[in-house]
Amino acid sequence: MRRTGIALVEAGIVVVILGVLALILVPHVHNSSQNVKLNRSTFRLQTIRTAIEKYKAVEGSAPENLDRLLHCKDNGGSPLLAEIPVEAISRQLSVVVVDYEGRLSLPQQKRQGGWIYNRRTGEIRINLKAHEDL
Repeated sequence: MRRTGIALVEAGIVVVILGVLALILVPHVHNSSQNVKLNRSTFRLQTIRTAIEKYKAVEGSAPENLDRLLHCKDNGGSPLLAEIPVEAISRQLSVVVVDYEGRLSLPQQKRQGGWIYNRRTGEIRINLKAHEDL
């Protein structure tokens, strides 16, 4: 007698194997997406920092706020920054502006994503506690 189809046990084995593969792959995919977000935010942060340094060279001091980077032109007549980029980890576009000497920091309850900018020093960071070293 010829057997057609698959037995219930065989189907169960296939499901178990697929489940194990999913358990192995899902954390790797999640970590990869987190790394992409961190790299994207780091690149955007460096872009803003470069624009701030160019602004300082042209104007002699740090901009009052990041919007000034949109209106200040470089030697070629282009804005120093085409737009203020979204911070990719939290997906926030907010910019907290502070004005004081010393290291740039905020209390934990105010660290909710976006950017934190010190207009006195021109320092900018990601406004998340886990990434305050960037």
